[in-house]
Parts: sequence; C-alpha cells; structure tokens
Amino acid sequence: MKQKKDATNTLLMLVMAVAAIVALFVLFANAFEDPTRGTGFAAMFYSYSANRNAVPGMIIPFVLLIIAIILPFVSPLFAPQGKVFIYGVEFVILAAAGVLFLFAPAFYKASNSISYDYNITLGGGLISSITFSFIGAAFALLGVLHAKKEIAR
Repeated sequence: MKQKKDATNTLLMLVMAVAAIVALFVLFANAFEDPTRGTGFAAMFYSYSANRNAVPGMIIPFVLLIIAIILPFVSPLFAPQGKVFIYGVEFVILAAAGVLFLFAPAFYKASNSISYDYNITLGGGLISSITFSFIGAAFALLGVLHAKKEIAR
C-alpha cells in the first residue's frame, strides 16, 4: 500500500513539475498579439535594440515558475504533514504566476510608457503559460487533498 501512495505522490509531483516547465518554455512564443513585441522573454527582460525596459511584473511570475519547477523535487524529503505544506505552497506559487501573467499587458504598458489607448492583448505564449500554470496549480491542489487523506489514515 505504501508503494501505491509513493507512486501517486511521485506522479503528482512529476505532473506539477512538467506543467511548470512547459509554462516556462512556452514563453519562447509571442507574448502579445502584436508579433513586433517579441517573445515572452523578449518582452520580460530589457531589450536594448528595441529600446524596451524590463518588466518586473512579468519577471516575478517567471521566478515563481522556476521555484515551482524545483519545489516538487524537494517534497519527498518531508513526512505527509510536510507534503501538505509543500503542495499548498506549490498551489499558491503556480496560481499566482498564472494570475500575474494575466496582467502582463498592463505591466508591459506601465514599464515601457505605452499609452493605455494602444491595445496590447495576450499572445499565444502568455496564454499557454497561464493555462499550464493553472493546470499545475490544479494538480498541486490534488496533491494537498491526497496528502491530507494520507495523514488521516
């Protein structure tokens, strides 16, 4: 029975890590509907050639995704009570990253002094990153429920 519990925890951790990795790597796609703005990484970090500023509001969820990739691999070191905490932190991190990426156009406009009359909408890269962040958060929530059930036994 313990092997089944370990297999479930391993699967949940693996799915959360893969969702966070995919959410990170889809930032190589266009960040906004306007392809001249570049990829998620180009929009996020300073670009001297395009005369654009770094966007702290997009760098924070990027860092959260990196933490979300590392955190599941730390989870096996903890007892079931610690796993509830790790899964809960993972849920909060991935959900926060998804929500912050939703506001990326506003962050981009604010950092680069673009008029709010100019319409910048989410592109494929950010939409995919938001989606995979929320998928990872959903699996983290499943992990919380599973770890609580494991404690109750």
